Amino acid sequence: MLDLLVNADSTEACHLSTFSPNIGRTIEIDSIEALTPSLKDEKATWEEADFTEDIDSFRAYLEDIERNTEITNTIENTDIEIEEIVAAEVLNNDGISISAAELISREIEQIPCLVEPILHKTGLACIAGSSDTGKSSLLRYLCMCVVSGKSDFLGFPIHAEYKRAIYVSTEDDEIAISYLLRKQNEDLQEEASSLEGLRFVFDTENLIYDLDMELTKQPADLVCIDAFSDIYRKSMIEGNQVRSFLNEYSQLGQKHQCLMLFLHHCGKRTENVAPSKHNLLGSQSFEAKMRLVMELRNDLTDNTMKHLCIVKGNYLSSDHKNESYRLHFTNNMTFVNTGERIPFENLTKAACDRRPDLGETSEEDGELKAIFELILSDSAMSYSDLWNSIKVVCKVSKATAKRKISKALAAGIIRKDENGRYYIPREDFVDAVVVEEEEPEIDDGIKYQLLLPPYIRNDTDT
Repeated sequence: MLDLLVNADSTEACHLSTFSPNIGRTIEIDSIEALTPSLKDEKATWEEADFTEDIDSFRAYLEDIERNTEITNTIENTDIEIEEIVAAEVLNNDGISISAAELISREIEQIPCLVEPILHKTGLACIAGSSDTGKSSLLRYLCMCVVSGKSDFLGFPIHAEYKRAIYVSTEDDEIAISYLLRKQNEDLQEEASSLEGLRFVFDTENLIYDLDMELTKQPADLVCIDAFSDIYRKSMIEGNQVRSFLNEYSQLGQKHQCLMLFLHHCGKRTENVAPSKHNLLGSQSFEAKMRLVMELRNDLTDNTMKHLCIVKGNYLSSDHKNESYRLHFTNNMTFVNTGERIPFENLTKAACDRRPDLGETSEEDGELKAIFELILSDSAMSYSDLWNSIKVVCKVSKATAKRKISKALAAGIIRKDENGRYYIPREDFVDAVVVEEEEPEIDDGIKYQLLLPPYIRNDTDT
C-alpha cells in the first residue's frame, strides 16, 4: 500500500512520500506532478478543491485518491517506478538484521545493570506482593537512591547514567506523595534539590505518549509504574492482550535505554505458599514478558522485617533465586539489608507455625543445634562442604542434609555470610562450647570459627 504524506508548509506544490515500514526510511518526491503527471486528468483535481486553508481536508482527499484503483493504475504507468526506487533503497540499507559476528565482536561480558546484579539497565521488570507489604515504599526508596547519587541500594551498587527517574503514581495523589517523600527523606537526609531528578506523573490517560515526551525531553534511568492493574484496562487473563500492551512499554524502554519497573499484585492467600513467579495476578503472559520478577512479602514473625524474593531473573544465577533478602523496614519507610538469606520454603505460614515461640527450643531444634555445633564449632563452611559433612556425621542423604541446613537457617541456629559460607553466631552458642583450657577472648559482634574439628579434618584430608 502506498502511503501519501503531506507537507503542511506548502499548499500549491505539496510533496508526497512513499514510506516502507520494512526499511524504515522515507523517499521524498518533489511534487504531485512528478509522481502522477496525469493526475489532473482525473475528475477530482487539485484545482477543483480549495485546500489552501484546510490541510486536514487535503489529507482526506489524498486518502480517497489512494483508495481509487484508477489512480493506482495511473501511478503504475508513470515514468517514476516506485518499486525501483524502493528496491534501490533496500540495497542501500543495512536492513533490520544484525549478524552474530557483529554481536560477538561487541565483547559484552555482562548484562549492563542499573543496580548490580539485580536490576538490568533496560527492559521490563516487576515487583509484586500482597497488599500492605511496602511495595510502593520500596520503589520510591529506589528512585530516591538513584536520583540522589547514592552509591548503592540495599548494598547493591548503583550504576545510574542520568540520575533521573520517573514515577507513575495511580494510587497516591500529590498530597500523599509529598508526605511520603518527606517521611522517607528523614532517613536519607537529602537536600530537596538533590531529588530534582525524580519526576511524578499522576495523569495516565495517554501514558505511553506522555512518557515518550518526558524521556525525549529528559532521559531517565528508571520508570516506575505503580500500579500495572490501573493502567491496563483490558482482561487480565487474555495473554495476547497483556503481551501486546506490555510490548509498547518494552519498545519505549529500548528506545530510551531505561528500565521499566512495574508494581503488580499477588493473589489472595499467596502467603500460604512459597514465593513464586506463579503467585502474580492474571495471565502468565505478564510474568513471561518480564526479565525480572521480585516478590516482596512480610515476615510473619516480625513486623519490622520484609523479605525481598527474586522469583525470576533471566540474567541471574540460581544463587539469587532460592533465598530471600531479609530487609529491615524502618519507621520512616526505608529499607536496610540485614545480610540474612532465608530459604523460600521457610517463608510460608505453615513453616512459621512450626517454629517454637521465642525463648523456647523444640526437640528438633535442639537436635539441629547439637549437629551444627559439632560440625561448625570451630569453622565456617561453604554450602557443599556443609551438607557433605552432615551426610557423614548424620548418615543421611544429600537431600535430607540440605533440608537440615534450611531448617537451621530459619531457626537462626546458623547464618550465611556475604561469601556464601555458613557459621554459628558466636553469641548463640558460646555457652554451649566446653572450654578445656583458656577461655577464648570474645569480641563485640559475631566471630567466625576458623578451625575444623579433628575428625572432620582428618576425613577431609583422606
